[in-house]
Amino acid sequence: MPESGFDRPFFMGHGLLDIDVPLPLTAPYVKALRRNNQPITFKTYPTDHSGTMKASLPDPLTFVRGLFSSAALSGRTDSGATPSAT
Repeated sequence: MPESGFDRPFFMGHGLLDIDVPLPLTAPYVKALRRNNQPITFKTYPTDHSGTMKASLPDPLTFVRGLFSSAALSGRTDSGATPSAT
């Protein structure tokens, strides 16, 4: 998986009890992303792989709302362009 080149913020949630994708496999990747100053928000949850989606739901919603409010405050559109005045 790429460790750099991300030009948009992204959210990643991970279950601490996940046996499908154990945290020791994900943690080095997250460290590499942070070392490369990538725009990641990473959170862990006290559940397994399938429980992470439900447990994490409030966090990505807050994350996305923040992205939209930041874009609105800066005058950016979803494409990153600044709207022209008409």
